[in-house]
Amino acid sequence: MKKKLFKGMVRHRLARSLGVGSSKNINDSKDVAEKWKRVIKYLISGKTLTKAEVDTVPELSPRKYTVYVNPFSGQGKALQMYNGPVRAMLAEAEINHKMIKTEYGGHARKMVKDLNLAECEGIIIVSGDGLVHEVINGLMERTDWEKAIKTPIGIVPGGSGNALAASVIYASTGLHPVPANVTSSVFQICRGRVEDIDIMAIETKSETNPDETVVKYGLLGLVIGIIADIDIESEYLRKLGQVFRTTLYAVMRILCLRTYNITVSYLPVTSKTLSVHESVGENISNGVDVLAAGDQPSVLRNHLLPSLNQENLPDNWITETDDFLLLMGANLTHLSQEVMINPDLDLNDGTIRLSKTKSGYSRLDLIRMWGRLEDGIGVVNDSHNVVNSC
Repeated sequence: MKKKLFKGMVRHRLARSLGVGSSKNINDSKDVAEKWKRVIKYLISGKTLTKAEVDTVPELSPRKYTVYVNPFSGQGKALQMYNGPVRAMLAEAEINHKMIKTEYGGHARKMVKDLNLAECEGIIIVSGDGLVHEVINGLMERTDWEKAIKTPIGIVPGGSGNALAASVIYASTGLHPVPANVTSSVFQICRGRVEDIDIMAIETKSETNPDETVVKYGLLGLVIGIIADIDIESEYLRKLGQVFRTTLYAVMRILCLRTYNITVSYLPVTSKTLSVHESVGENISNGVDVLAAGDQPSVLRNHLLPSLNQENLPDNWITETDDFLLLMGANLTHLSQEVMINPDLDLNDGTIRLSKTKSGYSRLDLIRMWGRLEDGIGVVNDSHNVVNSC
């Protein structure tokens, strides 16, 4: 199984000193230099500017961020990342911030629920995808969750897989493999451009009461089968690096294949379901048909999604029962910085990409599929569907 350990683009710092020679008066030169600084900061934030507006461009006020660092994530280098390029680049970008180290699982989720968003314009996470999951669920558990969930979140890849960071950078640059160094992510954060991304609501039956349901929110997806097995079973090797541990367990799981008998129901994408989905999105954003938020996770009702306890689904739903090697509902383009599952996926189109790999694949076919994922081709088979996020 091939593994490209040294590929992709790496961002390096390049310092240039610019002089102002239009005047011998030092004050005039300083004014010109300050104007250039204001213009550059204004443009890299994504705003537009005409030539006539150059002289009157306003000074952008310093941003205030809260930075959560998980010193235990991935190979345990998140704190080192923060003390190195993260803090230095935020200072150069004139971003004020407060750094908080998480101490245990669920710590960030608890803190975010009480975070004063009036004094925080954004959240930066120096960790893996797990801490992002905590922050998202903490925001959704607030009484002001409709406003809170719109808080910009930046991710610095300090974990093992870093699927969200890879997907965001890919959406911004179109590069795969995505630039693997920390500075690429911090650079995008410093630019201050914000892009919307879909959130998945996952409803499951309560373990304590089968008549109740529990809702959690996430950005990545839901995976059953070989990829989940590789990720979970290699967890104890995370300090050895994502490439080594996933390659080792990919070989093991391909040699010792497992199948899972699964019943899956989904709503295929059509122009009709998309139009209904868009209208539901408008209702949610306007606070219509939404359960009360509070200490318990709020459920965003989607008219396309039947009740979890409903036995008979609508006629436009498809139900399949089969033996699967992999079943994955993905919300992102990447599974990690090295593996891209959905090259053409839009992060904000209101759909979930459903990948179904049924039993019957040979071991050689699975090895080839893994290579395609590394090359950025994605899953290519006859059972690759796109369904609505409901």
